[in-house]
Amino acid sequence: KAAIKNVKLSLLLDEIRDKEPEAYYSQEEVLNGLKHKLLANGQDPNQFLQKAQKDGTLLAILAHLKDLITLDYLTKKCNIIE
Repeated sequence: KAAIKNVKLSLLLDEIRDKEPEAYYSQEEVLNGLKHKLLANGQDPNQFLQKAQKDGTLLAILAHLKDLITLDYLTKKCNIIE
Protein backbone atom coordinates (compact mmCIF):
# COMPACT_ATOMS: atom_id res chain seq x y z
CA LYS A 1 0.00 0.00 0.00
CA ALA A 2 2.84 2.39 0.78
CA ALA A 3 4.32 1.90 -2.69
CA ILE A 4 0.99 2.74 -4.33
CA LYS A 5 0.67 5.88 -2.19
CA ASN A 6 4.20 6.94 -3.12
CA VAL A 7 3.47 6.50 -6.84
CA LYS A 8 0.26 8.51 -6.53
CA LEU A 9 2.11 11.24 -4.63
CA SER A 10 4.84 11.38 -7.27
CA LEU A 11 2.26 11.69 -10.04
CA LEU A 12 0.49 14.48 -8.18
CA LEU A 13 3.78 16.29 -7.61
CA ASP A 14 4.62 15.90 -11.32
CA GLU A 15 1.36 17.70 -12.13
CA ILE A 16 2.22 20.49 -9.72
CA ARG A 17 5.68 20.86 -11.26
CA ASP A 18 4.07 21.11 -14.71
CA LYS A 19 1.77 23.90 -13.56
CA GLU A 20 4.14 25.75 -11.20
CA PRO A 21 7.45 26.64 -12.88
CA GLU A 22 8.93 27.72 -9.53
CA ALA A 23 8.52 24.16 -8.27
CA TYR A 24 10.33 22.64 -11.27
CA TYR A 25 14.00 21.73 -11.17
CA SER A 26 15.79 19.92 -13.98
CA GLN A 27 17.57 16.65 -13.40
CA GLU A 28 20.86 18.54 -13.72
CA GLU A 29 19.86 21.09 -11.07
CA VAL A 30 18.82 18.34 -8.66
CA LEU A 31 22.05 16.47 -9.34
CA ASN A 32 24.13 19.60 -8.67
CA GLY A 33 22.23 20.18 -5.43
CA LEU A 34 22.91 16.60 -4.38
CA LYS A 35 26.61 17.01 -5.13
CA HIS A 36 26.79 20.15 -2.98
CA LYS A 37 25.00 18.39 -0.09
CA LEU A 38 27.38 15.45 -0.33
CA LEU A 39 30.41 17.75 -0.28
CA ALA A 40 28.98 19.65 2.69
CA ASN A 41 28.65 16.34 4.53
CA GLY A 42 32.23 15.35 3.75
CA GLN A 43 31.36 12.70 1.16
CA ASP A 44 32.88 12.28 -2.28
CA PRO A 45 30.07 13.06 -4.76
CA ASN A 46 31.67 11.14 -7.61
CA GLN A 47 32.08 8.00 -5.52
CA PHE A 48 28.49 8.24 -4.25
CA LEU A 49 27.06 8.83 -7.73
CA GLN A 50 29.08 6.01 -9.29
CA LYS A 51 27.88 3.59 -6.61
CA ALA A 52 24.26 4.74 -6.96
CA GLN A 53 24.43 4.41 -10.74
CA LYS A 54 26.06 0.99 -10.48
CA ASP A 55 23.44 -0.39 -8.10
CA GLY A 56 20.57 1.21 -10.01
CA THR A 57 19.37 3.64 -7.34
CA LEU A 58 20.47 6.97 -8.85
CA LEU A 59 17.26 7.71 -10.75
CA ALA A 60 15.13 6.83 -7.73
CA ILE A 61 17.25 9.11 -5.52
CA LEU A 62 16.90 12.01 -7.96
CA ALA A 63 13.14 11.45 -8.31
CA HIS A 64 12.77 11.40 -4.52
CA LEU A 65 14.77 14.62 -4.20
CA LYS A 66 12.56 16.28 -6.83
CA ASP A 67 9.51 15.26 -4.81
CA LEU A 68 11.04 16.65 -1.61
CA ILE A 69 11.83 19.94 -3.34
CA THR A 70 8.25 20.19 -4.60
CA LEU A 71 6.84 19.40 -1.16
CA ASP A 72 9.07 22.08 0.32
CA TYR A 73 7.81 24.54 -2.30
CA LEU A 74 4.22 23.68 -1.40
CA THR A 75 4.75 24.15 2.33
CA LYS A 76 6.26 27.57 1.71
CA LYS A 77 3.51 28.69 -0.70
CA CYS A 78 0.43 27.26 1.02
CA ASN A 79 -1.37 28.27 4.16
CA ILE A 80 -1.56 25.15 6.27
CA ILE A 81 -4.61 25.01 8.50
CA GLU A 82 -4.50 22.70 11.47
